[in-house]
Amino acid sequence: MIERVLFDIAETRFVRGCVSLLNRLPCPGSRWPVKVYGHRMFANKNDRYLSLWLRKTRLSEALECKLVSRLCRPGMFVADVGANLGFYSLLLARFVGPTGRVWAFEPDPSNFAALQRNVRANGYSNIETINKAVGAVSKQDSLFISDIHTGDHRTYATSESRKMVPIDVVALDDFFAPEQRIDLIKMDIQGSEGKALEGMKRILTRNRGLAILMELWPTGLRQAGSVPEKVFGDLRSLGFGVELCDEKSGVLKRVDDPAALVNSLKRNEYVNVLLTSPK
Repeated sequence: MIERVLFDIAETRFVRGCVSLLNRLPCPGSRWPVKVYGHRMFANKNDRYLSLWLRKTRLSEALECKLVSRLCRPGMFVADVGANLGFYSLLLARFVGPTGRVWAFEPDPSNFAALQRNVRANGYSNIETINKAVGAVSKQDSLFISDIHTGDHRTYATSESRKMVPIDVVALDDFFAPEQRIDLIKMDIQGSEGKALEGMKRILTRNRGLAILMELWPTGLRQAGSVPEKVFGDLRSLGFGVELCDEKSGVLKRVDDPAALVNSLKRNEYVNVLLTSPK
């Protein structure tokens, strides 16, 4: 949540320019790693270095970290969609152990290089890194790069001018063999979650007890071409329950009306939700 507050502060032109300049300066995180939740992590940009320190001091996404530890068991198979530097990939790999597996998807070349470095630095052999975005269909596309928040790259155009880089997009139903079990999906892809869910319909229907921990940012979903209410309606029709990750209280809260939750969030507000299918 604090990362989003910082992002909102950076909305003014002056501050955006300052942050953009900061990200062009050498990053101390490329030499001096931050130890976060027991992992040595390197950063590729200064905003990512700050993000690691926020997590180290437990100021960012503490509840989600507890959820990951609760949801994961040894031997599970997990997809980390939008892996960024690999913070969650490393946690997931620790909890699923050597008999489990983590597939970490990250399309941005710079973030992907940092992800690979962090996996190597921590000695995990149960993480497969994939330099692709996840979407509704497998194709070639473009990634719109943010120079002020390198966790905010998007697979759709924004109102601001952004550099574009070519990327590969994969539907998870194409990537995984039909017989591959998936137990948990962590997903944070700046509004493209709806499209990603469209590309994993087989996974959603065949994996009983599947849990999805994802960011809900209605504005981003709409900008990416999805209708938030329909996204949750489709999931509910498959039997998925919805719980809100309430950072203030530190607990999960059952959501009986996802549409009301969607409509309660302002333009730049987002929350994390846990979706669980019947066992």
